[in-house]
Amino acid sequence: MRGVENIVRMRRNGMKPSVVWVEMMPMQQWTRVLTDRAARHVDIHLTPRDIASIELADLRCLNGVAHVLVNGPADASTERVARFCSKAGAKVVEAFFFDLARPYGDQIVKGLRLTQNDEREVCPA
Repeated sequence: MRGVENIVRMRRNGMKPSVVWVEMMPMQQWTRVLTDRAARHVDIHLTPRDIASIELADLRCLNGVAHVLVNGPADASTERVARFCSKAGAKVVEAFFFDLARPYGDQIVKGLRLTQNDEREVCPA
């Protein structure tokens, strides 16, 4: 899991990102910088091993973060990661489910929005 240490470092310095992107899909090399710098928007990149054991991850750094956006494949793993981010204390978690078989078409097949009091699923028309 890459990027959590950056958020922990920010929190120790009295800063908190307003948006955290949790990326479940393989990222290009240039995006690694997005996990290393302090900013209003930061990334966490998950490996397949991280995704498989997400319930064991230490994501306390997400506690109180206003918005967590999860990008993942159109399967149950994306929902698991989103729910765990919510359980870790993020105020709003939005998950976007991508159909990876259609890389140039309408990729997002579903959205899920979780808050402490509400849950909504959105499917594009």
